[in-house]
Amino acid sequence: MANSFLHSNDDVVKLYHSDVTVDNNVIWKNENGPVFQWGWSPRTISNVHVSNTDIIHNRMYWKDTKTNTCVINSASSYLDGS
Repeated sequence: MANSFLHSNDDVVKLYHSDVTVDNNVIWKNENGPVFQWGWSPRTISNVHVSNTDIIHNRMYWKDTKTNTCVINSASSYLDGS
């Protein structure tokens, strides 16, 4: 994915598979979920590149505790397969 503008409320970019390139994008993020989501279950992926991606606005806020209001998120069970 390249040269895009993304405005989302939840999981803006899902990095669930190998051989992914995300380059030269602009992201406007609302309240829920992360900007980059690695997944909710363990998986082995490789060759993922994110570059020149700007987060220009971020509204991640909740009155109570939330676990995935962040820039980069994965499940606690996520494993590095190397």
